Amino acid sequence: MEELLAEKDQNVAAAAAKYDKLKDDFLYNLKLIEDRDAELERYDAAFEMLKGSLRERDAEISTLKVRAAELEAANGAGELRGREQDAFYQAKLKEMRDAREEDRFKHELELRRQRDTADADRRGLSQTLRAREEDLEAQRRDLAASYDAV
Repeated sequence: MEELLAEKDQNVAAAAAKYDKLKDDFLYNLKLIEDRDAELERYDAAFEMLKGSLRERDAEISTLKVRAAELEAANGAGELRGREQDAFYQAKLKEMRDAREEDRFKHELELRRQRDTADADRRGLSQTLRAREEDLEAQRRDLAASYDAV
């Protein structure tokens, strides 16, 4: 009888150790998810900052358009000069648009990559967590069955 009691005590201690290990693993995984969420918030903030930068470029482009129109109107007599300036500002406008589009594409691609990575990490952690919870539940059932058997 004492042997059975000692064996049950050992089983309970082993189950408690497994439970503590699963709990520690869960808390670690939860911390990883929280860290990933914080990282995503930083990327979102960076993305918003870049969007602000793009808006500033758009405003500069609008200013350049207005300036080009003003110069064109003021230089009605110097048509050649006006065409040269127009070509310059159009080239500048195209250059800025191209740069803006390139920046937007790069940042959206990077944000998409970061989100995909975060989503994959979350799915992996969720699967691991579910598996460990299932293991813990199976251990609980086994312990309950062994207690009921005694």
